[in-house]
Amino acid sequence: MEVAIAASPIPKGYYTVTPFVIVKGVAQLLDYLHEAFGVQEIARVLIEDGTIGHAETRIGDSIVMMFDGKADWPDTPAFLRLYVEDCEATYQHHPQTTWRG
Repeated sequence: MEVAIAASPIPKGYYTVTPFVIVKGVAQLLDYLHEAFGVQEIARVLIEDGTIGHAETRIGDSIVMMFDGKADWPDTPAFLRLYVEDCEATYQHHPQTTWRG
């Protein structure tokens, strides 16, 4: 007798909702997030024109996906709230670090 194994609709390490950020300059955003917050890059898929067609990062226990918007696309606002263990230490680590997409 075969026993069916239930497949989860949510991949391991992901949650029910995963933010997807669309910006022009994802490579720079990834660099900023790593430098400022130690964010771990999981994947980066380049497309033929050199832009990023898909990227994934792990921020704490959450995955954030992103890709480069096309030059003729309007800007897409995105807001992420990031919780850190020690706000002051995080600020002191990179008080002048900013990113503008």
